[in-house]
Amino acid sequence: MSIGRAASAVVVFLAGASAASPALAETEACPKQSATGHIEVIGTVVGVNLGRHIIYSFSAIQKEGDRDADGHCLVNGQIEEFLYDADPGGNLDKRGDLLRRSHGDVVCIGIGPDLSTPRPGEPPRPVVAHMAARITHFYPPPETPPPEPVYWIWKVQDNGEDANDPPDYGSALNGVTGQRPFAFCEVGDTRNMAPSIRGNVQVLAPDLP
Repeated sequence: MSIGRAASAVVVFLAGASAASPALAETEACPKQSATGHIEVIGTVVGVNLGRHIIYSFSAIQKEGDRDADGHCLVNGQIEEFLYDADPGGNLDKRGDLLRRSHGDVVCIGIGPDLSTPRPGEPPRPVVAHMAARITHFYPPPETPPPEPVYWIWKVQDNGEDANDPPDYGSALNGVTGQRPFAFCEVGDTRNMAPSIRGNVQVLAPDLP
């Protein structure tokens, strides 16, 4: 969608919930699919993220056929995230101090229906891109390094480019470990998404049934 289309839209983020995934179909060819773009959403949950700007740019490009030694489809891409505090004056259009920035290398992408239920007035979600990235840089650094790799998981929805189309949607980033990123890419989760106030998302899906 076009930049700045939904400048006044804000939405409540709900806590993430992880869903189980079917076994990886290692014998199937990996489909060609991709998602790229920029998301900026504003949190409105009192005591959690009220007024915070959640911003990330990403690319996730999967070519047809290729798998790694573990049977996962090969994906190229990165995510760069910035989390800003709320404006001290309460202006939702302004950003406060930088709270966090991070970078990750994308490890998987899946495109298809999402497990979340749209709220009244939101578009249906038949085609949503689910992505995960291994975190490679994190500021401020944690006092104690995690014992295993940590991954961001997130999802976006491309709602078109026309002037009358709804804004693109994106979720907040959620940190997970183990095999959960690959399970998320397979089926998504029940977390809600929010309209992006700036940016553009492009999702190129494979042929879906």
